[in-house]
Amino acid sequence: MRRLVLGLTLAAIPLFFSADSMAQAKPKAAPAKAAAAPAKAAPGKDKYPLLPAGEGRATVIKVCGQCHTPERPATQRHDKAGWNAIIDTMMQNGAVASDEDFDTVVAYLVKNFPPGKK
Repeated sequence: MRRLVLGLTLAAIPLFFSADSMAQAKPKAAPAKAAAAPAKAAPGKDKYPLLPAGEGRATVIKVCGQCHTPERPATQRHDKAGWNAIIDTMMQNGAVASDEDFDTVVAYLVKNFPPGKK
């Protein structure tokens, strides 16, 4: 219901502006910085420092990063069954990857974020 109300509200916004008022508005020149390329991480600085180096790290970044920061699993600790349950939930929520990639993600998480390890 909230999405419907929000969608209707957003759809109605253009109705409040007439074509005349829109035509009178003069577009502002874009700042020079806007034309510049997006900033990149500093050379030698790891973009995801909470994820230890190792086999599967790139797959975790690719698969988990579809919906949230790839470092989110670093805040949790689970055994293999726990990580598999989380991966199943992520799949139900729309995560897309091959079975091999999901297996790689689980293996990486079990190795690097087991129960009890801080």
